[in-house]
Amino acid sequence: MSELIPSYLETDFYTLKQRLNDLLANSDTFKDYNYSGSNISLLIDMLSYLSELNTFYINKLSKNMFLDTTDVYETT
Repeated sequence: MSELIPSYLETDFYTLKQRLNDLLANSDTFKDYNYSGSNISLLIDMLSYLSELNTFYINKLSKNMFLDTTDVYETT
């Protein structure tokens, strides 16, 4: 099984979904599974959405921690 190299710039929904599909397809447990029309596709979609949302909030929080890069006036 090949290792997935972390890519911190590709955190959109479709990239995360593709990376999860690749990860599960390369595993021994879900090797011959059809991901396009199954219930696991719903779980992959939800996990990709939550990962993208979490990345957005972390980026927003880290951006507003410093005075030079803040967007919101109330946080300064």
